[in-house]
Amino acid sequence: MQAALTRPNTTTRLSAPFPTGPPAFAQTSSLRYKSEVETVRDAVGLVSRLRGVSFTWKETGEPSLGLIAEEAAEVIPELVETNERTQQAEAINYAALTALLIEAVKEQQAEIGSLRGQLNRLEILEAQVVQMELLLSELLDERGHRSQLVGAGDGR
Repeated sequence: MQAALTRPNTTTRLSAPFPTGPPAFAQTSSLRYKSEVETVRDAVGLVSRLRGVSFTWKETGEPSLGLIAEEAAEVIPELVETNERTQQAEAINYAALTALLIEAVKEQQAEIGSLRGQLNRLEILEAQVVQMELLLSELLDERGHRSQLVGAGDGR
């Protein structure tokens, strides 16, 4: 595989020495080019504030899907590339969006795990309540009070 990664913040076209399909693109991402590295916090909250849209390109008439750069800039400015001259939002760095989506999935999986644990505990408690009701019913039957309680409890 050929790759010429020479400077940070670049996108490099990678191509194989044999035909395997369209070329792949890679962005410089080594830790040696980064400082102040932190895990994205509240990724699910950030993703929920982004708006995925379907649209038609004015120039070509082709339908497409994506984000609106101006809207995304209000939520996560790091995702948006601006025109140096006009300072207007121009493009979305969809590769950077991947990091946000990965953390959002991890947050959701942690929430799902927590909810599964709560559900399991509730199912155990429900089974225990059913057992206690059966034991109480048996105890009341032994003492001859069950018919009185059942009749009083359901309005008979």
